[in-house]
Amino acid sequence: MAIDERDVEDRVRSKAARLRLLEHRLYNAPQGIRALDLARDSGVDRRTIYRDLEALEAMGVPIWEDRGRYGINRTTYLSTVRLNLNEAVALYFAARLLAHHSDEHNPHIVSALDKLANGLPDATISAHLAHVADLVRSRPLRTSVIWPWIIRLP
Repeated sequence: MAIDERDVEDRVRSKAARLRLLEHRLYNAPQGIRALDLARDSGVDRRTIYRDLEALEAMGVPIWEDRGRYGINRTTYLSTVRLNLNEAVALYFAARLLAHHSDEHNPHIVSALDKLANGLPDATISAHLAHVADLVRSRPLRTSVIWPWIIRLP
């Protein structure tokens, strides 16, 4: 019996989509959610959900279990952000505005821009984001920053 490559691709794509959905559901359920409910909502068997939970854990997602309910430890985990090209371009323009209007070095902004630049597959946009990070990095560092995105002291 020959293996149909499209069936394999569909199964892989289906599993990837299911894992993303499972991660989202677990992250947004602070009290946890039962495997049976996850299975019913995903249209798969409960054993598949258990395998998917193991796969997420193997990928570094900090999953907790308490009396049959599963969730993600939100204090130690930040969800992965997946951007399409239009969203990446929107962030690029936002970064350009930020660099233009920022009069000081903010290490948190620089770190975020560096991460975006390193994570983008498009080399041109990535290079522009890295350039914007360098612009912000070259500004003088204000040492009286307490909460850099909220409060600034003179």
